[in-house]
Amino acid sequence: MSAVPDGRVRRWTPLPAGRARAHTAAAGSSTHGDMANVDGCAPTHVKDLSPEGVMLGSVLAVATFFVPLPQIMKLVNNRNSYGMQPITLCFVIAYAILGSTAMIAVKWNQLGASYGFGELLKEELDLIQSIVSCLAWLSIILLVVALPPHNTLRHRGLVAATLATAGTMSAVIIAISAVEPCGPTVLALAKVYGYISGMCTIVAFLPQLITTWQCKSAGSLSLIFTFIQVGGCYMIAVNQIFVASDPAAIWGPTATSGTMQLAILVLASYYGWQRRRAAVSQADGGSASGTDSLLANPAAGAASALGSDVEYDVALPAAHQQPGGGGALDVAGGGPAPGKTIQ
Repeated sequence: MSAVPDGRVRRWTPLPAGRARAHTAAAGSSTHGDMANVDGCAPTHVKDLSPEGVMLGSVLAVATFFVPLPQIMKLVNNRNSYGMQPITLCFVIAYAILGSTAMIAVKWNQLGASYGFGELLKEELDLIQSIVSCLAWLSIILLVVALPPHNTLRHRGLVAATLATAGTMSAVIIAISAVEPCGPTVLALAKVYGYISGMCTIVAFLPQLITTWQCKSAGSLSLIFTFIQVGGCYMIAVNQIFVASDPAAIWGPTATSGTMQLAILVLASYYGWQRRRAAVSQADGGSASGTDSLLANPAAGAASALGSDVEYDVALPAAHQQPGGGGALDVAGGGPAPGKTIQ
C-alpha cells in the first residue's frame, strides 16, 4: 500500500511487489560481481535520477512517516482499540516486513556499493519508504494490543507469533544474502516472499471489514487514515496498470486492498451518519428505536449479534476501565462510557 509507485523514482523495480523474476545466476558468474549479471537483482550502479524523481521519492518517504499519525492519535485519544481488528494488522505487518526484507535482499550488492551517504540516501528512497511504512504499522499494532479490549493474552500472542514468524523468515534470507549475495537461493526466497506478501495484501482487510460491519461503528479506526490508504492504493494501482504496464498479478492485490479499505470507509461513514442522525432525533425529543437504537449503541449490537465470545472483545472488563470512565466502554450498557464517546 505504501510502496513507491513503480517507475516513478527509479528504472529498476524491486521484487517485493512480486514483479522481479527469480532466475538462477548465469553459469560461471560470480555472486559477488555486478548485480546486473543476475536477473531480478538491482544493478550495482544505476543511472542518475532526475530531480523530479528524487523530489517525488523524498515526498513519498516523508509522507509515509506522517500517514499513520491520525490512526495513532485516535488510539491514544480514545484510550481503547475498540473496532480495530488485530488479524488485519497481523496480515499487514507480515507483508510489510517480508516486502522490506525481500527488497533488501535483491539490493544487497547495491547497498554495499561505494556510495557517499547523500548518494546512497537518494538511490534508496524506495527502500527507505518501505522500512518507514513497516515501522509505522508496527507502532500501530503494538499500540492496539496495549489498549483494551485487545490487551489480552490471546491477541498479544497472535501478534507475537506473527512478528516471530516474519522476523525468522527475514533473518533467514538476510543470513543467506550475507554469504551468497543475490545468489539463486536468495532470489528464489525473495520471489516466495513476494508471493506471500501479495496474498497477505489480498486478504488483509477482509477481517477489518467484517469487524466494522459487526460493530456498526468505526470505533478507534481512523477514517482519515483509511481515506489516505485508499487513495494511495488506487494511485499505485493506476500507475502499475497504465505507466508500468504490469500484469494483473501485480496490480490486482493492490486494487483489491484499496477496494476493501474503500468498503470499510464507506461502511464506517454510513454508521457514523446514522448515529449522528439518531442523536439529532433524540435531541429533538424523539427516541431512537429499531435500527437507530442499534446504531446508537454499536458495542451492544455487536455483542448481541455475535454471542458471548465476541462480547468479550467489544465490552471491556471492569478492570480495564479508566478512572472516571474516560476512554473505556461501559460494560453494563455496552456503549461508550459516560463523558467519553468513541469518535
